[in-house]
Amino acid sequence: NGALKLESIYTIKLGVYNNCQSEPNQRQFRSQKVDLHDNYFTELPYFDIALITLDRDATGFMPVCLPNKVAQSETRGREGWVQGLGRLNHDSRAAPCTLQEARLLIYPDETCIKMLNSTGNDVEAFVHAFCAGYLEGKIDTCQGDSGGPFLVLDTNGLYVLQGITSFGFGCAQKNMLGIYTDVSHFINWIEEKITEPLRNLSIQTTVSTVNTNEVILFAYGFTQQIVTPDFTVSCKLLFNILKLNSHEICNLKLINDY
Repeated sequence: NGALKLESIYTIKLGVYNNCQSEPNQRQFRSQKVDLHDNYFTELPYFDIALITLDRDATGFMPVCLPNKVAQSETRGREGWVQGLGRLNHDSRAAPCTLQEARLLIYPDETCIKMLNSTGNDVEAFVHAFCAGYLEGKIDTCQGDSGGPFLVLDTNGLYVLQGITSFGFGCAQKNMLGIYTDVSHFINWIEEKITEPLRNLSIQTTVSTVNTNEVILFAYGFTQQIVTPDFTVSCKLLFNILKLNSHEICNLKLINDY
């Protein structure tokens, strides 16, 4: 119908630290496919998440871990790190050359709802998101940081993509917090978009020894950490073969212990 495709708009750079000069570690990609969430509307920017499929493999870059599907209460009150190349303050239009980082506090949802009420926003629409920053102001994300990561450290010392910078009310204003998409609510959506299940095979097996305490699964630029159960006794496993473009990957899920 002549509509402009999002794939034709975006160019992706990886390995950027100084955006004002060419660096040896920088690599540029074209976007092959863009998946916007079906419930996203610019007038009400919740469900603010999208996936971009690159035109080729991004080898040589460490992917970030996806969070587990956990209760919101487990992340509220924690600190995390944001990164971006957005404005350094609300009144400036200039962006920094080098990648910026800041540590922010995740606030309880009750604090977010109170803040949203004070701005006249519809609190009923506040779903699958969290607020972070400092009520006293001073440190915050700003225009140009949207789409950037909100990272937290898990118990194993790995960085997890807990949030995505979405929007705010000014930058570092007193009593105003930034809004971040809560990625833990979108794990099923992400997996649905990046995987094509081929078949599920139920198998029974006995594993006498396990040489590692954890398994890291790499899938399409994301990683998800899974703690390995004790397989020193007989157990039933679900064996999955998944297709990622032209590649096939396997994973095992513990169904029950005998």
